[in-house]
Amino acid sequence: MNSYDVIPLKLVEKNAILAALSFTTGNKELAAKLLGIGKTTLYRKIKRYNINPENANKELDKWLSAQREVAEAILTRSIDNERMIKRAKFYRPRKKGGNS
Repeated sequence: MNSYDVIPLKLVEKNAILAALSFTTGNKELAAKLLGIGKTTLYRKIKRYNINPENANKELDKWLSAQREVAEAILTRSIDNERMIKRAKFYRPRKKGGNS
């Protein structure tokens, strides 16, 4: 497991709120119901995470874009590692010495 496998809970919570607000087009009461929390709790979390409900779509898109970049970087690194492993399997160092 590496640091890419763990997403901080604050970030998960904030993005769940953004997704709910985006899905409900800013309807806080409905967003709270979707999240399974009270409306007062939602308002408190909106304030804590400094979320602007009118910009929920933009913020969510930014986060998703960043996640895609991370996923692509991980995939690229994984593919590069596979290539190195394949090369290593075919690479056989020459024996030193004079066995002709």
